[in-house]
Amino acid sequence: MNPALKMANEKALKPHKGKREAVWYCGLNEMRNKLRLTLRDVEKGTGVSNATICHMEQGADPTLSNARKVADFFGVKIDDIWPNLIGWELRKK
Repeated sequence: MNPALKMANEKALKPHKGKREAVWYCGLNEMRNKLRLTLRDVEKGTGVSNATICHMEQGADPTLSNARKVADFFGVKIDDIWPNLIGWELRKK
């Protein structure tokens, strides 16, 4: 079981407030909302600040390090969350 799913299972289920659309498509917001996790939950599980996570959801490109932390937390590959990030990050190096 990945850390995000484990955290979601430990939380008391509350009514879902619905999906908030991000300005730029990023699967992070969708994954987080599906598990009913808050930004602070993801911060706690990844070590990435909730402000940075919020910026990522709104379209900011994450560092490769932060992208890995978030993807590991959700138990997915980086390109499952940011389909175009891998090529962008590798070109940037």
